[in-house]
Amino acid sequence: MSDFDLGIDFLLSQSGQSLFAIFWYTIIFEVPRYGLAFVAVALAPAVSSLWQRSEPAVEPPRGVPTRVSVVVVGHSEAESLERCVRSLREQSATDLEIVVVSDGSTDRMAAVAASLVRQKLVNVALAPGLRGGKSSGANLAIGACTGDIIINVDCDCSYDRFAIQNMLRRFDDPSVGAVCGDLVPRNGDSSIIAHFQEIEYLSTLSVGKRIAAAMDQVICVSGAFGAFRREALDSISAFDTGGGEDLADGVHDHRWLDSGHERHIRAGLPRIDDAHRR
Repeated sequence: MSDFDLGIDFLLSQSGQSLFAIFWYTIIFEVPRYGLAFVAVALAPAVSSLWQRSEPAVEPPRGVPTRVSVVVVGHSEAESLERCVRSLREQSATDLEIVVVSDGSTDRMAAVAASLVRQKLVNVALAPGLRGGKSSGANLAIGACTGDIIINVDCDCSYDRFAIQNMLRRFDDPSVGAVCGDLVPRNGDSSIIAHFQEIEYLSTLSVGKRIAAAMDQVICVSGAFGAFRREALDSISAFDTGGGEDLADGVHDHRWLDSGHERHIRAGLPRIDDAHRR
């Protein structure tokens, strides 16, 4: 008998009370969380059509932004940095400005970033001697960026060739201040843990963000792949340090869109020990 058959037999032999005692957390928290999410996605088109107001259609201005900057912040990511940068240089959206911050790394990440500058794969490489976290690292990078769209990516990610081009199209609408990217584990079939991670990404990003967007309640833009209009970032003084930069700026961008550029103070940046620019 296989392990799968043994597991099924074990579950079938349990009483309802025993199953609840084993899986109470999943039943109380996870089933409503994911089950209701999928139901909401299925019903969202019908519900939104009922709430839709009849207004004259306005064609938004077309054309991609003139300059796009990609921010790559990492701590001791020497092994994955070059792969990430090369995937960005293979994008269908060309002429990207790439700014790398080695955030107090203890490995060779700063040296790898400097090498990428010499190869003309990276425009600017910064290496603070003190680790300040991703938020302060992103703030440091934004100060060196010249683009009117800022895209945050993670060092340990690589991207589909058309990912950034598809993301930039959303900024054709001038009311859009930020855009969430979709992330999927490439090794989803490698282990049971990777399978669960794939389900988690599907529920929280692929499905979760669509539900939130349908209700105009997107408050968190993924720090692993998220784009911001430079005007929106400047109006809130970029990222707050402390908590997750994706959630903090997602909340602030809602205030930028809804409250007329409410301002927030940006924390101080770490000292720059080393900088390379192309």
